[in-house]
Amino acid sequence: MIVDHINQLNKYIGIEPHLDQISDFIQSGQLDSISLGRHHITDFIDVIIEEYQTKDASLCQFESHLYHADLQLVLSGLEGFGYAHKCTHPYTILTPYQTDKDVEKQSVQDYTTLQLTKGMFALVYPFDLHMPKISLGTSTLVKKAIFKIKLTEDSIWQK
Repeated sequence: MIVDHINQLNKYIGIEPHLDQISDFIQSGQLDSISLGRHHITDFIDVIIEEYQTKDASLCQFESHLYHADLQLVLSGLEGFGYAHKCTHPYTILTPYQTDKDVEKQSVQDYTTLQLTKGMFALVYPFDLHMPKISLGTSTLVKKAIFKIKLTEDSIWQK
């Protein structure tokens, strides 16, 4: 997982083939006027715009994907973001892998919680168990862009 501010995204472009297209999309200003829901950007990238109230971690679930990476960018608000590495943290499968949604839901007992504020992103890959939407004391309204990046053979995570 990579966590940073969106102003630093260009430093990571060589790591993943499609980050340059996400950077171009953000710099174009289109993200400012896009409506809630899922939008197709390229053959390899969709973006989901969500608004939600954060909630207690006990009401959230971890998830992971097999064929997509997520770049989750906080547009407004503040949230906790749970993280555990699939290889080093024991987990229990709550919902088996769903092919149509490319998601599996898990429960993890021992994990790290990061604070994501406006402009911060978390880039997660298939081995990154992640749990967004966590309130940090008080429930807050969060607006987020979740870029779904289809992993290809030239992704370092598929080699």
